[in-house]
Parts: sequence; C-alpha cells; structure tokens
Amino acid sequence: MSPGVRRARRPGRPAGTSGDRTRERVLRAAVAIFARQGLAGTSVRDIARIARIRVSSLYHYFPSKEALYGEVQARVHAQVRELVVSALGQGQDLRETTRDAVGKLFDLFLANPAFVQLGYRTALESPSRWCTGTS
Repeated sequence: MSPGVRRARRPGRPAGTSGDRTRERVLRAAVAIFARQGLAGTSVRDIARIARIRVSSLYHYFPSKEALYGEVQARVHAQVRELVVSALGQGQDLRETTRDAVGKLFDLFLANPAFVQLGYRTALESPSRWCTGTS
C-alpha cells in the first residue's frame, strides 16, 4: 500500500466505541423519547437517530421496541427500588425512614424529569395495569 492511502475500514462497530457505551446511549435516548412520545408514538428509527446508530445496530442490543421499553422501565424501577431499600436499611424510625425515602425520590425525579413523564405515560397507556376493573 502506498503512503498517504488509507485502508478502508471493515464493517462493524465504529472505531473507538464500546458496546456498553452504545447500549447506554440507546437507553438514554429511549428514556427521553418514550417519556415524551410514549411507547405507541415512538419509532425505533427515532431512538436510533437520537442514539446516533443504525436501526440494525439497535436491534443488536434489543430484539424489539417492546424489549427496549421493558429495559427502560426495569432500569427506572431498579433505581427507585434501590433508593427505597437504602432508606429502609438505615435503621431509623418510621417517620425518619419515610422522610429520607421521599426526599431521595424527589431528588431522583428532579434530576431525571423524564422518569416522571415515563411514569405518567405508562399509567395512561396501560390503565389495565393499574385498574382492576372492580368498583
């Protein structure tokens, strides 16, 4: 090969990226878009565009839009659960435990307003999940 001529890069993951960082980028994009547009209003193409990857690459990390939505929901729930369990494990009385848990939850939601929007969207799009249908 002559000097100054660059070899064509092989297809695959872009140079200098890692799969974990790409997956995180997809999840961050998905939280924002699902929160704003809901599951039905979001396309995989929208998420891929915001995450700066191809749609086919997104499917490498998540088999479907629903699987990605499930992962987003699971992550948010895990963060909330971690905060509550942390507050419960401090051995304080009920009033202090409640105050601590609620304060930490407010801090989490203030730092991540998309989590609140996502919760509203989930409740609106899946009313059967919250309502039993009995009066």
